[in-house]
Amino acid sequence: MLPLRDWARHHPDVRTIRVAAADLNGQARGKRMPVRFAEKILREGTRFPYSALNLDIWGEDIENSPLVFETGDADGVLRPTDRGFIPMPWLDAPTALLPIWMFHEDGTPFEGDPRHALARVLERFHARGVRPVCATELEFYLIDDSGRELRVPPSPRSGKRRPGADTLALRALDAFDNFFTDLYDAC
Repeated sequence: MLPLRDWARHHPDVRTIRVAAADLNGQARGKRMPVRFAEKILREGTRFPYSALNLDIWGEDIENSPLVFETGDADGVLRPTDRGFIPMPWLDAPTALLPIWMFHEDGTPFEGDPRHALARVLERFHARGVRPVCATELEFYLIDDSGRELRVPPSPRSGKRRPGADTLALRALDAFDNFFTDLYDAC
């Protein structure tokens, strides 16, 4: 990881950072803070309640979770991973993300943090002299969640809503061409 002073020197425009850990569903859970606190996070970490990484897909507590409520939902200590800061160019204000993972107060990994489970799997591969290489295919739907029901958003060109997903329809993709161009550029 690039030392903070070196990273900050190369990115003087960054004003805020996000520290984020992945919950059991891969959702980022974290905090937004001014960049002036980044050095403290690197040195001391930050704290979240254990339950923050053990939420269901809707962001609700998992009832009777042995990873959370037996402890009274105490705070875990979150420290940066080896990934370092990641630019977030899709935000209006210059921002960087710092991935973090959770530990107990004594420094042992928190069992409810998926990053630790992945690290153990990778250690077993490395012990056998194997380096896994993976890829994902990201698929998604554009939705309009402004009303009571989720629905297809109106076309930026015509203002009309398509009745369904229109799987692989170029006409539907073309209606959102500006959005997809911005998305690809940000990625």
